[in-house]
Amino acid sequence: MAIAFDNSTATAWGSTDITQSFTCTGSNRVLFVGSSTYHSPLMTTSSITYNGVALTKINSITASLEGQSQDCELWYLDGPASGANNIVAAFSDTGLYKRIAASSYTGKTSTGIDANNTAQNTSASTTSPACNVTVVASDCWLVGYAYGRDATPGAGTATTVRSATAEGHAIGDSNAVVGTGSQTLAFTQSSATWPGILSASFSAGGGGGFTAKSRRTIGYRVGSRSYY
Repeated sequence: MAIAFDNSTATAWGSTDITQSFTCTGSNRVLFVGSSTYHSPLMTTSSITYNGVALTKINSITASLEGQSQDCELWYLDGPASGANNIVAAFSDTGLYKRIAASSYTGKTSTGIDANNTAQNTSASTTSPACNVTVVASDCWLVGYAYGRDATPGAGTATTVRSATAEGHAIGDSNAVVGTGSQTLAFTQSSATWPGILSASFSAGGGGGFTAKSRRTIGYRVGSRSYY
């Protein structure tokens, strides 16, 4: 079964824990949620659930720019419930600023994440953040979440933006199977600071395996002896 994009969403900056309705459809589903904060002191994501089921954090990065602390995280859930359910993201502190972006896919018959990586700018701005992932499986897509402060992000080379907001965060993917080895997702922005981008590869499963099949034995008989 091939991987295919299903649905996506992105929220604006908020001041409370986030509850966002999200609909998953199709079969062999997987859900990715990116979260980010802009706060002093550092505020991180405590947990994310979908339909009450906990997501697993893939990776996170932090930065300290513009007199504030920034946090950027990527989470996922294999087999999320179908239909409209709530994504609920809880954070380690109250107040501004916090947000999430989500993207779901069908066709993921493997378990877990193939590989992941992060890219971070701790003391400088860039309008072209990119993240390399060392892909292991032969049938993977890349998914990525990028953090900025303002201006709606765009797509870089070999990247499709699925949802973004004018406050400068985006979730996107490769929109196709990528090769093994080092592969890249890239985003663009006209201005402002990008503390970082997180990416992961995920597999449809299959490929490279051996499946045993039934075997019919054919024989013949000569006199009192049988031959196979």
